[in-house]
Amino acid sequence: MRKHRGSEESAGLRIRLAVQRDRALIFSVALAVALVLQGTGTLHVSYFVIVSLFVVTNLSAWLLARLVRLGVPYVLHDVLWLGLDIGFVSWAVYETGGIDSPWYPWYLPVISGAAFVIGLWAAFWAFVISLAAYLGVLVLNGDLQGPGPELNNATAVMVCLYASSFLFLRGVRILQHKRAVIARMEAEGRHKLGELTQLARQLESTSDELLVANEKLRESDRLKSQFLANVSHELRTPLNSIIGFSEILANHAEGERAERESRYLDYIQRSGRRLLSVIDDILDLSRMEAGAIVLAPEKLAVRSTVEGVCTLLKAPANQKRVELRVEVAE
Repeated sequence: MRKHRGSEESAGLRIRLAVQRDRALIFSVALAVALVLQGTGTLHVSYFVIVSLFVVTNLSAWLLARLVRLGVPYVLHDVLWLGLDIGFVSWAVYETGGIDSPWYPWYLPVISGAAFVIGLWAAFWAFVISLAAYLGVLVLNGDLQGPGPELNNATAVMVCLYASSFLFLRGVRILQHKRAVIARMEAEGRHKLGELTQLARQLESTSDELLVANEKLRESDRLKSQFLANVSHELRTPLNSIIGFSEILANHAEGERAERESRYLDYIQRSGRRLLSVIDDILDLSRMEAGAIVLAPEKLAVRSTVEGVCTLLKAPANQKRVELRVEVAE
């Protein structure tokens, strides 16, 4: 919002400065026209008045440009230049013959400028003030003594001047409005394009991050497979040895302690087979994740499984004085 307001203020400053440049240009054109008409004898006014008007009008354009650069409110600036221009035209009409002066059409640039810069309502009030100033000059010049044909003719001239330009000014204002709408749409389009470009860059950055993450996942899978292979080799081999040697010892146990040693060796065998089964289950799960195994459901001996678990838990249970009792249906 602050950026949008700043752009509007900048546009307003550019418009006001352009107005003063155009005023200086119009005054220069008016000087040239006045000199030509004076040279041909059409315009009866002294060169001093012509030069004075030229100097004063251009000086006002320079001063107003300076004021608007210094931050004078735009409303005050617009009122000043419109009032000054109506006064300058009225001065020129007075000096060039009053009601017989050919200079009254120069009110039209003032009205047009008000329409371009401010709006049609400002052009209307510029016309009203111009009409009042024109009639005042005629009264001051002695051309109007009161109501009558002269007043009607002078009013009709100014009304026709404004009416002839109204449709043109209205069309220009409509075009200006459409141009402003198009400019705003283009600005919004550029803003949206910037957002889409930024979003595309973010997506591209996210894609790169996903590629890196995928590479890390593949590396993790490779390390997992390598780890499982090491587990299969490093754990299964010594476990098979433990189970095998315990079976040999159980078969050769003799003497008074044979029964107890056979029982201990049986525990070692069961624990080793249990651990080997757990390792096999882990490996099977890994193969299942990789889609390299097909499940084959089979019956489970519940009693022997429960008894195996109880065998593992018997020693800790005895230490905590917990009695384990198995009740499983046949």
